[in-house]
Amino acid sequence: MAYFHTNVLDPQIKALPTVATAQGSVASFDTDMTEDLIEVVCDIQYSQASGTPSPSNPLPITVYNALNLSHSGADTSNPTVYNIPFGQTVAKGTLNVTMGVLTAEFSGLVALNSLTYVKTTVGGNDCFYANLANGSKKAFPDMQGLCSDYANSNDANMSDDNTCRFYGSDIYNFSRVLIRDDSKASLTAEQFKTAVTGSIIYELETPQTIQLSATQVTALLNENHIWCDTNGDTEVKFLLSVGKAIS
Repeated sequence: MAYFHTNVLDPQIKALPTVATAQGSVASFDTDMTEDLIEVVCDIQYSQASGTPSPSNPLPITVYNALNLSHSGADTSNPTVYNIPFGQTVAKGTLNVTMGVLTAEFSGLVALNSLTYVKTTVGGNDCFYANLANGSKKAFPDMQGLCSDYANSNDANMSDDNTCRFYGSDIYNFSRVLIRDDSKASLTAEQFKTAVTGSIIYELETPQTIQLSATQVTALLNENHIWCDTNGDTEVKFLLSVGKAIS
């Protein structure tokens, strides 16, 4: 491998562009090429209020139906902000801003009383279940009881009052939410749908890809800072000259 010092490179070679990457909660970089950024990818991560959730004390889960991308130079107090609507809610995924490709890995927030239930019996206990569209192996509730990772759980775990579990004929392919609530055991499925409270987000068995409009972001001369408001890291691919890259 050959190594060069800047002062021995031909000026034309020094001016050639090269690709560099910056990543973090704020992607910060320095460039001498004020060209459109090659790629900006924002990580989308749900969050939940702190505390111990329960059916009587649900803790809100934050999901997103839009994203704000902020871009500034050295002064980060007054950035240029790009608002990008999703057209749906997403709890976890990525947005490739420059390509306009939104990939949803988890559903948005789903109210339990928006589902359609069937009454059933598990282990001698009255329970209610509802099918989930494109369900997979993980779910997070705003109330206590749903397994956060239940690849090894099954109907036998339905032992406590006011608990929720997911189940299916194949324990590696959960597509239903099963709820036991003894205080509502006498209700019909329709009555339960009206009475049940709480919400969930869940992993999609097949990630959903949504095409949005592409957003071009142009690098500022020298110092740049780029970040998203979706609780995850931002990754940026940008151009800078060979001379700046090795100086």
